[in-house]
Amino acid sequence: MSKRAVEIYPVFGHFHDYQPILDSLGTILAQADDIKCQGDSLVMCLRDGKYGFLHFGWGSCSQNRETISDVQVRMDGLITDMKWFDSKEDCMSFIRNRDWELRCYADRKTKTGFVNAAALAVE
Repeated sequence: MSKRAVEIYPVFGHFHDYQPILDSLGTILAQADDIKCQGDSLVMCLRDGKYGFLHFGWGSCSQNRETISDVQVRMDGLITDMKWFDSKEDCMSFIRNRDWELRCYADRKTKTGFVNAAALAVE
């Protein structure tokens, strides 16, 4: 079970960092962030013996949520978007065979770096 937003951000001002949410999803094995004013984040994690993959895009305005309930809605969406696999082989097959050009706006270096980091993490 994932933590609630109020547990992750006990002292809440403006939301400006996805990392605490990502850290709450499991042990991060690989992560790549294409950091611009708008960007993509790619995450592979491990929780309860399952391997998870999450890809999400964001913009600078999406990180200035006004209330903790807004952040909870965003967290719930990320949790729903997380793809879980029973084995590292299944997760890596999904990552390696993904059509990165059509599904991710991050630059090629970020995408390739993520795939390589994920492969190293499960060796």
